[in-house]
Amino acid sequence: MAKKKRKSSTPAKQPHNTQRQVTTFSAQYSGPLPPPADLAHYDNVFPGAAEIIIRRFESQGEHRQGLEKSALKHNSLMSFLGWLSSTIITLIVVCGGIYLILNNKDGYGLAAIISALGTLGGIFYLGKKSQTKELDNKRK
Repeated sequence: MAKKKRKSSTPAKQPHNTQRQVTTFSAQYSGPLPPPADLAHYDNVFPGAAEIIIRRFESQGEHRQGLEKSALKHNSLMSFLGWLSSTIITLIVVCGGIYLILNNKDGYGLAAIISALGTLGGIFYLGKKSQTKELDNKRK
């Protein structure tokens, strides 16, 4: 008798196709304060945290403005003192030049006056050129 092949009633095992889905979330903000939703979350985790963060932001702003104000005052004072000292030196040299001219030293007196005024004019020109360059750089 010939044997018949039997078909099994259970199907052969097939590999399972499994899929994985990975979701990532990234949030980014820029600025001195976190977004309001984050502040509310901080407040839920630690009551009063949002107020602390905002208070620190305000005090940091006041501190920065104070530093800028004192730097501006210092720069203004230094600028004034520079102008005052150069004016005094120029007046002294010009008066010396006039004194030399009155005492028959015309060449020396004229040279003193021209060199003092020329130096003052050169410093003024270079200062204006530097200011113009700085303003151009800030505009860019």
